[in-house]
Amino acid sequence: MIEFETITRQSNSVEGSTFVSPTAQAIVIGTIAKREIDNASFGRVTAVFERSIYLEVNRNWICLADASLGFGPLVVSVKSIYGRDWINSLSVGRLVKFSSESIRIDDSTIISTKGVSTWVPPKVSNWTKTSILIGLCALEKSCRVKYS
Repeated sequence: MIEFETITRQSNSVEGSTFVSPTAQAIVIGTIAKREIDNASFGRVTAVFERSIYLEVNRNWICLADASLGFGPLVVSVKSIYGRDWINSLSVGRLVKFSSESIRIDDSTIISTKGVSTWVPPKVSNWTKTSILIGLCALEKSCRVKYS
């Protein structure tokens, strides 16, 4: 795991705030989120929630989310020793810059992407016509019981 630096500095980008560099570490990045970030220099914050942020990148959306929310193709899963302070440093409309090793606001690294793993969906088991029919019959039976 990546060690966090404990250097703090004042930021001119958000009046009166102090950032810790970096405030968070990306641990897993979805394949679509990776593609979008790799092909862009910046994105814009479009929504901020308690445990996640949505960015518009190349006219597509990706999600920066607390690792507790899980993984997916559009998600950059983030852990931080400082809780969710990285979310508080972003606001709707804010420009976010990407590099090969970080997600930044102005000159402040908010999320380090160094060493991040790429998420891929689990492999589908070997389906057969018989296993699919068994599953569909069970689903049909469940629906009949539920909606009878």
